[in-house]
Amino acid sequence: MQICQCLQIDDIKLFIDNNISNQNLSVEMLADHLSISRTQLNRKIKSLTGQTPNNLIKSIRLKKAYALIKDEGATVSEASYKVGFNDPNYFTICFSKEFGKNPSKI
Repeated sequence: MQICQCLQIDDIKLFIDNNISNQNLSVEMLADHLSISRTQLNRKIKSLTGQTPNNLIKSIRLKKAYALIKDEGATVSEASYKVGFNDPNYFTICFSKEFGKNPSKI
Protein backbone atom coordinates (compact mmCIF):
# COMPACT_ATOMS: atom_id res chain seq x y z
CA MET A 1 0.00 0.00 0.00
CA GLN A 2 1.33 3.42 -0.90
CA ILE A 3 1.25 6.49 1.31
CA CYS A 4 -1.08 9.20 0.07
CA GLN A 5 1.20 11.88 -1.33
CA CYS A 6 -1.53 14.50 -1.01
CA LEU A 7 -1.41 14.39 2.79
CA GLN A 8 0.22 17.58 4.04
CA ILE A 9 1.60 18.45 7.46
CA ASP A 10 -0.76 21.46 7.53
CA ASP A 11 -3.76 19.09 7.38
CA ILE A 12 -2.35 17.10 10.28
CA LYS A 13 -1.58 20.18 12.38
CA LEU A 14 -5.01 21.68 11.70
CA PHE A 15 -6.74 18.54 12.95
CA ILE A 16 -4.56 18.49 16.06
CA ASP A 17 -5.20 22.21 16.69
CA ASN A 18 -8.94 21.73 16.30
CA ASN A 19 -8.90 18.86 18.80
CA ILE A 20 -6.17 20.09 21.13
CA SER A 21 -8.30 20.16 24.28
CA ASN A 22 -9.57 16.61 23.69
CA GLN A 23 -7.73 14.42 26.19
CA ASN A 24 -8.62 11.42 24.02
CA LEU A 25 -6.85 12.78 20.94
CA SER A 26 -4.75 9.90 19.72
CA VAL A 27 -2.82 8.58 16.76
CA GLU A 28 -5.77 6.30 16.00
CA MET A 29 -8.15 9.25 15.95
CA LEU A 30 -5.83 11.17 13.64
CA ALA A 31 -5.40 8.19 11.31
CA ASP A 32 -9.17 7.65 11.17
CA HIS A 33 -9.75 11.31 10.36
CA LEU A 34 -7.19 11.19 7.55
CA SER A 35 -8.46 7.79 6.34
CA ILE A 36 -5.08 6.12 6.48
CA SER A 37 -3.62 3.37 8.62
CA ARG A 38 -1.54 4.05 11.70
CA THR A 39 1.48 2.63 9.91
CA GLN A 40 1.03 4.98 6.96
CA LEU A 41 0.47 7.92 9.29
CA ASN A 42 3.60 7.06 11.23
CA ARG A 43 5.67 6.89 8.04
CA LYS A 44 4.24 10.11 6.67
CA ILE A 45 4.68 12.16 9.84
CA LYS A 46 8.15 10.73 10.39
CA SER A 47 9.16 11.68 6.84
CA LEU A 48 7.67 15.18 7.13
CA THR A 49 8.76 16.10 10.65
CA GLY A 50 11.24 13.52 11.92
CA GLN A 51 8.88 12.89 14.85
CA THR A 52 6.49 10.10 15.74
CA PRO A 53 2.79 11.00 15.63
CA ASN A 54 2.57 10.89 19.45
CA ASN A 55 5.54 13.23 19.78
CA LEU A 56 4.09 15.59 17.18
CA ILE A 57 0.77 15.77 19.06
CA LYS A 58 2.59 16.36 22.35
CA SER A 59 4.85 19.00 20.81
CA ILE A 60 1.93 20.92 19.34
CA ARG A 61 0.10 20.75 22.67
CA LEU A 62 3.14 22.03 24.55
CA LYS A 63 3.70 24.92 22.12
CA LYS A 64 0.08 25.95 22.52
CA ALA A 65 0.40 25.73 26.30
CA TYR A 66 3.53 27.88 26.17
CA ALA A 67 1.56 30.55 24.31
CA LEU A 68 -1.35 30.31 26.75
CA ILE A 69 0.94 30.78 29.73
CA LYS A 70 3.16 33.47 28.24
CA ASP A 71 0.71 35.49 26.17
CA GLU A 72 -2.60 34.98 27.94
CA GLY A 73 -1.43 34.60 31.52
CA ALA A 74 -2.96 31.17 32.03
CA THR A 75 -1.86 29.21 35.06
CA VAL A 76 0.07 25.98 34.57
CA SER A 77 -3.00 23.93 35.51
CA GLU A 78 -5.31 25.91 33.21
CA ALA A 79 -2.92 25.59 30.29
CA SER A 80 -2.37 21.88 30.86
CA TYR A 81 -6.10 21.12 30.81
CA LYS A 82 -6.78 23.42 27.85
CA VAL A 83 -4.27 21.55 25.70
CA GLY A 84 -5.49 18.08 26.65
CA PHE A 85 -3.22 16.97 29.48
CA ASN A 86 -5.18 15.48 32.37
CA ASP A 87 -2.29 15.63 34.86
CA PRO A 88 -0.57 18.98 35.51
CA ASN A 89 2.44 17.22 37.03
CA TYR A 90 3.02 15.13 33.90
CA PHE A 91 2.45 18.28 31.85
CA THR A 92 5.17 20.08 33.83
CA ILE A 93 7.62 17.22 33.22
CA CYS A 94 6.90 17.21 29.46
CA PHE A 95 7.06 21.02 29.30
CA SER A 96 10.41 21.11 31.07
CA LYS A 97 11.84 18.50 28.69
CA GLU A 98 10.55 20.37 25.63
CA PHE A 99 11.57 23.90 26.60
CA GLY A 100 14.28 23.40 29.21
CA LYS A 101 12.41 25.37 31.86
CA ASN A 102 9.55 24.96 34.26
CA PRO A 103 6.24 26.37 32.93
CA SER A 104 5.78 28.42 36.10
CA LYS A 105 9.03 30.26 35.29
CA ILE A 106 7.91 31.73 31.96
